[in-house]
Amino acid sequence: MGPVFTLWRPVASRSHEEEQPLHLSLDRQTFVHHLGRMRVLTQQAPCPASRLRWRGMLIPREHGTWNLLLEPVALGCLVAPSLPGVLLGLAALALILARTSLLRLVSARNTPSVRSLPPLARSWAYGWLAVAVLSLLGAVGLSGIRILLPLVIALPLGAFQLRSQLLRNARTLNAELAGGLALSTSTMMIALAGGLSLGTAALLWILPALRVLLSILYIRARLRLGRGEMSAVDDVLDAHLVVLVVLAGLAVGGWVPALAAAAFGVLGVRTLYELVRKQRGISARRLGFIEVSLGIVFVVMTAAGFRAGL
Repeated sequence: MGPVFTLWRPVASRSHEEEQPLHLSLDRQTFVHHLGRMRVLTQQAPCPASRLRWRGMLIPREHGTWNLLLEPVALGCLVAPSLPGVLLGLAALALILARTSLLRLVSARNTPSVRSLPPLARSWAYGWLAVAVLSLLGAVGLSGIRILLPLVIALPLGAFQLRSQLLRNARTLNAELAGGLALSTSTMMIALAGGLSLGTAALLWILPALRVLLSILYIRARLRLGRGEMSAVDDVLDAHLVVLVVLAGLAVGGWVPALAAAAFGVLGVRTLYELVRKQRGISARRLGFIEVSLGIVFVVMTAAGFRAGL
């Protein structure tokens, strides 16, 4: 007979003072067996918080970042498809995947926590950084050095955005605009790699750059509207109106396709409908899905306009 464990179980009574012991008989071998299983399960059970930390360390959690990256890359590849353009898109993707871990490494460089940083984070960051460098070198080798001209715009903007992230100011308007505009230059690089002239590539870059500007202004205003703040609505509507007028003039002059200008008309109608009716209570996730859908419409219409000359 193994040891007897005694637990105390209260018994309802009028005086609430009576308690009755509950006896459980458990032999030593069974007790040790269950204790060992509990230790194994405790050591092997995955922690949801740990999984979230790993995911946030390796993959950017900002859904808008993926939209700001994929739209310019897709637009450039559709308008001027080429192998160097695909390599440039891969390089941009690799930099985004390496960015989160690299920032964590840099911010922890002079602190004791750098020693406890998981080795996988270092390998992930350095591995994707190597992919980005090799892809960029391959694109330059196939298309020439001129595809690097847009880096004159991208590098200062990207450096400002990274600095803002290190200083924990990444949510400011200037930081978000700098990051989005830096990513939009991938359209110009891919267009140059595909054989387009510098002027045509610059005009093609202006479109996703304006899309980034309007999208960031709209999302910030829409989220503020959900919190009951009305201050930024007029500014966003004015910005859309100015962009539409400028693009209409460029389309009339034959500088940009009319279909590309019409794509911004769709964005303007969306903004007017959402902000003027002043409906509150939209979630950031739903807003992100709407922006992805509109991004697909923008890319398809703009690419079709350049390819077909419409």
